Amino acid sequence: MDNHLVVLKLFIDGLGLEFNIESVNHRKALQKAVYLGQQKVDLGYKYSWYLRGPYSPALTQDYFELEAYDNIQDVTNGKSLRSDIVEKLGSLKVLFTTNKPSDMKSHDWLELLCSIHFLMTTSNKTKGDTKKTITEQKNHLIKNFDTAYSNLNNFLPLNR
Repeated sequence: MDNHLVVLKLFIDGLGLEFNIESVNHRKALQKAVYLGQQKVDLGYKYSWYLRGPYSPALTQDYFELEAYDNIQDVTNGKSLRSDIVEKLGSLKVLFTTNKPSDMKSHDWLELLCSIHFLMTTSNKTKGDTKKTITEQKNHLIKNFDTAYSNLNNFLPLNR
């Protein structure tokens, strides 16, 4: 097995996620969680804007390749991330779960967080322009924009 797939699996574990790509929503959650995790520890996946927010074709290829292994837990046997990396990734767990509004599904929460981050950092949009884009393209998520913005800014400062 390629080392980068082992690292990807360890990274996903470090984010506190179950490796599950059975549905579009599971894959969306994985894409978004890895995107946010990369703001702490860069794995080298490049993202571009897509219908559901930031998307990495290379990550898609890798998680399908990883899923092809018979026993995915064996992939990481005896291997672990450095403690500093585990700490950095672990700090995002609160953002992913505890701070999620109760009326939102996890995959939608992650999509909103990533969309705000991507638009403000990669696309250099202001908060106002980002909110306008979310309203136009993801109106079903806009009611939680301010909550997501505030939480995101506490974990991954947006500097805007």
